[in-house]
Amino acid sequence: MPLLLHDPTASLILGASAVAIVVGEVGATYLGQARDGERRPLGSLVESLFLVRRRGGVASHDRGTKWIVAVVARVGILAGLAIAVLVPGLRVYANDWPTFGLGIALVLAGVLLRAWAIVTLGRYFRREPTPASC
Repeated sequence: MPLLLHDPTASLILGASAVAIVVGEVGATYLGQARDGERRPLGSLVESLFLVRRRGGVASHDRGTKWIVAVVARVGILAGLAIAVLVPGLRVYANDWPTFGLGIALVLAGVLLRAWAIVTLGRYFRREPTPASC
C-alpha cells in the first residue's frame, strides 16, 4: 500500500497544517505583545520561531530544559517520518484518511489552544521559566 502522503490532496492538507502552525505561533505572539502596547512583527517572528526570549529585563531560570524539549520534539517528528517510510509494516492501520484527518485535527486543536493561551496571558506568557515578581 503506498503512503497516503503520495496523494496530492493529503500533501496539500499536511502543508497547509504546517503553515497554520507557524502562522498561529507568530500571530499569537504578535497579538500577545500587542496587548502590552508592543507591536513588533519582526520581533514576534524571531521570538516564536527561533526560541529567543523577550528582552524584558527578567532573567531566565531555565537550565537548558527548553532546548532539550525543542530538540527531542524535532527528533521525534523526524524519527516518526523515517519509521513510516523505512518500515511500512509498523504503520499498521495509520495510513488511511480517518487517521490522517484525526491527526491533523489534533494538531490544529493543539495550535488553537496554544495560541489562545499566548493571547490570553499576553505579557505574562513566557517561553522560559521566570521568577514571579512579588
